[in-house]
Amino acid sequence: GVRGSGKTTAMDEFCRILQDMHYDKKKDWWIRQTLETDDIDRLLEKRFKFYITAPIDASLLDEKDDLFELILVNIYRKFQSDLEISSGKNTEMTKVQDAIELFQEIFRMYHVSQENKLENLHDSFSLMSYLAGSYEIQGKVADLIDKLLDLTQIRYDFEYIVIAIDDLDLNLHYGYQMLE
Repeated sequence: GVRGSGKTTAMDEFCRILQDMHYDKKKDWWIRQTLETDDIDRLLEKRFKFYITAPIDASLLDEKDDLFELILVNIYRKFQSDLEISSGKNTEMTKVQDAIELFQEIFRMYHVSQENKLENLHDSFSLMSYLAGSYEIQGKVADLIDKLLDLTQIRYDFEYIVIAIDDLDLNLHYGYQMLE
């Protein structure tokens, strides 16, 4: 859409709607308004929770900003209170420590892979090694998400983390590299 057409407002409203999906009355209304399937009754029985991270304004980022790092930081911030609450409970302490160590491991692996990418992508073996590391990081992020959701106080049938990135198209100089 053109500048000023309400894309950010629409994204913010969509995130607000998703965030309210754990309230039964709102969930019921939205599901009935938006779906025309035989599965409505089955979906109404399920419990949903969307964890919305703080939106990232990509138009303000420059070449030294790393979108992946910002996403990880936003995920950490979203679950920081759960990490702090759980750390006071002895039974949860190992789960909290595991999650924090996984954050650190992901950051370390990511920085190593970025260094390898810049230095060693001149042959096919180095490229395969880089891609294998990227795949391993992807698996670690999935493990991290599972660990963070396990720390939340209430369990739901479906849980999702929503990462809102706004105005990436306005970052003409570095938007493509950030997506890459």
